[in-house]
Amino acid sequence: TVIHEGEGPITRIVWRTPLVCWSNDTGVKLFNIASGQRVSFIPRPAPCPVASPSPCQLSWAADDHLLLAWGTVVKVAVIRVQGGDGSTPAVHVSNGNKTLFAEVKYQ
Repeated sequence: TVIHEGEGPITRIVWRTPLVCWSNDTGVKLFNIASGQRVSFIPRPAPCPVASPSPCQLSWAADDHLLLAWGTVVKVAVIRVQGGDGSTPAVHVSNGNKTLFAEVKYQ
């Protein structure tokens, strides 16, 4: 099954619990494998050229915290449940009937 195509090569991919994240020339995509739903898109920062010698770096800090870096630009995205109170990590309730999203908390 193809979950995304048509935006150039994928430069990094990371997977944790039901979430798979990948980066390409436009930014970072997050996808929930359990529900088959797109979670979020985080655009590549404007000061970073597409043909940068430093492609996007991705790393999970926790089940619900994704670290993203382009050169000297670093962001922390927190995975949340839409309409949730924020007290339960999103990955613990992502059984397919909850809508997740990524919120960039720090940059």
